Amino acid sequence: MERITKFRIFENLEKEEAFINKMNQDGWKLEFVQFGCIFKFIKTDEEYFTTICATEKSQTLQMTSAAVLSGYESVPHSFDGMSNFLYLTGRKDKASNDFFSDNQNKLAHYKNVKNYYRIQALIPLIFGLIFSLIAAIPYLPATIKILSNLDKVSPETIQEILPAIILVFTMLLLGLFLIFYSAYVFSLYVKSKCKYTKLLNNMNLYE
Repeated sequence: MERITKFRIFENLEKEEAFINKMNQDGWKLEFVQFGCIFKFIKTDEEYFTTICATEKSQTLQMTSAAVLSGYESVPHSFDGMSNFLYLTGRKDKASNDFFSDNQNKLAHYKNVKNYYRIQALIPLIFGLIFSLIAAIPYLPATIKILSNLDKVSPETIQEILPAIILVFTMLLLGLFLIFYSAYVFSLYVKSKCKYTKLLNNMNLYE
């Protein structure tokens, strides 16, 4: 059977799910996900859809069994740090588009999604601050001073210090990129937290 592999990097789980379902619509069924960015598909004549669900780690096996009984296939994924996430694929004529039929499971989903985004935002922020501070505090002022007095620096000296200057600015740019990236992921965390809080408030309201 015909198979294809797609390389995509997603931080937004909704965009990842949308990409997979676009492939489904084009006749490609998700077969395997590796490293969170390598998607393997198999050609099919059936119409499938895929949903990404988060649950508690202790409930993963139970939720997987429930999904299979509901007509879904659990797509294996590895080396992505998402052991409590389920990639569920189902045929349009055999499975419901909404796997979670009760608020408790939906609440667990939103809780784990926001926790995932929180961790994904924290890690690049830490490294971004480290790179930026290392470049900015001890080295950046000296580098700027040297660059502002290039006419007084010999060509031999410039040649010697050029790799260090490039390294300083590379670390600074990398640090700033990671900080901005962290801010983007944090915005996803805020959105998922709002969904979690809204559902929790609705559940408390009707209790």
